Amino acid sequence: MIDDDLGKSGTSSVERHGFQRLIAEIGLGKAGLVLSLDASRLARNNHDWHQLLELCSIFGVLIADGERHKAARGELRLPLPAGLVQERHGGIALNPDASVGFGGVASPTAVVVVAT
Repeated sequence: MIDDDLGKSGTSSVERHGFQRLIAEIGLGKAGLVLSLDASRLARNNHDWHQLLELCSIFGVLIADGERHKAARGELRLPLPAGLVQERHGGIALNPDASVGFGGVASPTAVVVVAT
């Protein structure tokens, strides 16, 4: 069990000795399962996340987390595109803050059309 990185930012593995140890244990073939309460807390940058996924794939290590339980309870919130906000009761709406909006475009659908 590794829980050395409690309270440390996942934006870089440089000062996260627990994450470095996890990568080493996987690479040495000593792990079969990486269990996390929230997998998004394991790594917050693409390099570290992809390194973890690649090693787990090579050595047949599974990754499991508590996000499934959040989804089952209706508490899982995925990031929304810029210009949208999560309403208190779970709905999605345009962000009322004009500085975060769609630059005069009427709807998120219109943004997709403009961008393609």
